Amino acid sequence: MTDDVFRAGFISRRELIETFATDDFGSDLADKTSQQVTNLLLQLGERDVLPTDVSLVEQPVTAIVLKESRTAASVDVWSVLVVAADGAGPARQVWRTVSLDLELVDGRWLVAAWTSSLGPTPALAPEADLSGVDDVRVVADWPQVEKAGE
Repeated sequence: MTDDVFRAGFISRRELIETFATDDFGSDLADKTSQQVTNLLLQLGERDVLPTDVSLVEQPVTAIVLKESRTAASVDVWSVLVVAADGAGPARQVWRTVSLDLELVDGRWLVAAWTSSLGPTPALAPEADLSGVDDVRVVADWPQVEKAGE
């Protein structure tokens, strides 16, 4: 849901986050996420870049359950985030590990805590060329594959 959260406006982002976060954590996560979106747009080098002008895809690579019970779990997810925006230079990749605490609330697993740290980050293949924004955007904007039965 990284792309949906990124593209949402301030108020709709808060409402979206509240659908997958606990009541105690939703507001805090919404505030932190809005600040991260602002920082990312500034890092892209143009104050006039809107979230709708950015192609963004995050894909989990692997995950591990660190602790679990019938009503709570702690999970680490290693993922790669690819960001491309016109006028911001080559597309960027960000490898990160997200640590989540989950709670079972009314039959749904909700995020009760969330931290993110950079890495581990693998090196590019020696023969790899950096791709332009348009090349990355074509692939990043492919429609998501739906699972059978959905």
